[in-house]
Amino acid sequence: MFAYITPQAKQYRANLHSHSTLSDGRLTPEQLVEAYREAGYSILAITDHEAPYDHTALSTPDLLLLTGYEAYIRPSHTAAFDPFRPEIHLNLLAKDPHNTAIVGFDPNFCKYMPLKVAQQRKHLGNLGPRRYYRAYVQEFMDEARHGGYLVAYNHPCWSMEAEEDVLSYQGCFSLALSLPAAARATWPFLISCCAGASSCLSTEPTTTTTRSPLAPCFVIPLGPGPRCWPRTWSTSR
Repeated sequence: MFAYITPQAKQYRANLHSHSTLSDGRLTPEQLVEAYREAGYSILAITDHEAPYDHTALSTPDLLLLTGYEAYIRPSHTAAFDPFRPEIHLNLLAKDPHNTAIVGFDPNFCKYMPLKVAQQRKHLGNLGPRRYYRAYVQEFMDEARHGGYLVAYNHPCWSMEAEEDVLSYQGCFSLALSLPAAARATWPFLISCCAGASSCLSTEPTTTTTRSPLAPCFVIPLGPGPRCWPRTWSTSR
């Protein structure tokens, strides 16, 4: 990883995981663009929950908009949140900026995008209703990758997945680790991992209603680490 982070290499400040008012964020996509431009960012992905939108028209000469969305898989077939059970959230970043296909479409998980709009999107993978178990999650990741998405594993500690499940997944591009203020000093020890991923490192502020708009999050290379950090800091995802 560090071979790419050198004084000679051009660096870009990027946020690959943010939410707008199209799901549970506080700012509109336009307001997000302005906020990140003012903060000196070069790249922004607005990844609303189960709501893929093409925001590339908002790109400016100094800020590139990427297309993507955040998908999630829960034990509940109605997508009900349970703070005591594990689940998984995946950021799907489109290689084609106009790709707004939905992977494993399940209307029960479509809580923010209008159902009529979601039904008109291209659907990838004949996966049936969402099911939370290892083989299904892997199939979901595979369908996303075959459909032109890079797959990033989001906040694994918050998701409370068992370490053996996290380690079993193949094909992740990166892992995003978000931390509350009290844990920032110890973030290297709060890493769970996926196998077989490319390495990258960047900062990832968030704009959801559950954390500060400038709370840091790290996209990190994937390697072994413990399962930890209970969901005491956010329960409204």
